[in-house]
Amino acid sequence: MRVEFIFDPSVIENQGHTIQDVYDVIKKNFLAKGLLCVAEENVLAFTDNGGKKDYMNMWAIITKLMNSNWFIPSATSCCWYDDDNSEAEDILSQAWKFEKRRMS
Repeated sequence: MRVEFIFDPSVIENQGHTIQDVYDVIKKNFLAKGLLCVAEENVLAFTDNGGKKDYMNMWAIITKLMNSNWFIPSATSCCWYDDDNSEAEDILSQAWKFEKRRMS
């Protein structure tokens, strides 16, 4: 399993933060669950470590990000890859579900 994030630095800067601030917050959450950071240049990416709870932990973090006020406006891409890495799932295409929940 793998999840990849790409952000718009100008949106992040307009929110009063740096891209490094965003990376640090996200990395802290994934690393706390033992999930591995495998890229941190233009694409911030994490993979599982083979643990039984990795899938649940990864989606809990993704859900938390999607429910935050800053993530959806600043993310330009958030893709999920299953174990076979065959096709990416565009998580941002589901953003409307999370925005609808926040409005309720």
